[in-house]
Amino acid sequence: MSVTAPLLSARGDLVGGVRCITSLRIVERQIWMIVGFSLLACLLFLMLVVASNSYFIRAIVDPVLKINTIAKEIAAGRYGVRLQKTYDDEIGELCDTINYMSDEISARRTHEKRFHFFGFTRTAYTADRYRRLE
Repeated sequence: MSVTAPLLSARGDLVGGVRCITSLRIVERQIWMIVGFSLLACLLFLMLVVASNSYFIRAIVDPVLKINTIAKEIAAGRYGVRLQKTYDDEIGELCDTINYMSDEISARRTHEKRFHFFGFTRTAYTADRYRRLE
């Protein structure tokens, strides 16, 4: 880098000039160090984001996908299917609720099959039960 400044006389006439020349190696090295540290910081931040996303996927998305699969099985008629509770949080509470729902549906289906086996229908059973209550 170079800088030139004019030398003026007392009357303002141009007498000459002063030229300063210096190397920018030190400045370039500092710029490259700043760029390198910035890239390193970005890389570390990216690794932190990837690690937190993988934790999020394991902790939230995978259990929700398992819950979705079990819910589809229950909807297909396979009652009594249970979810394994792995977390003691909202996802674990949802697993408990779905397990309870599946067990209740299975018990009601078994109860209903018993009444059909003995010749009762749901409407006949309900009407008979109400008559007994009166």
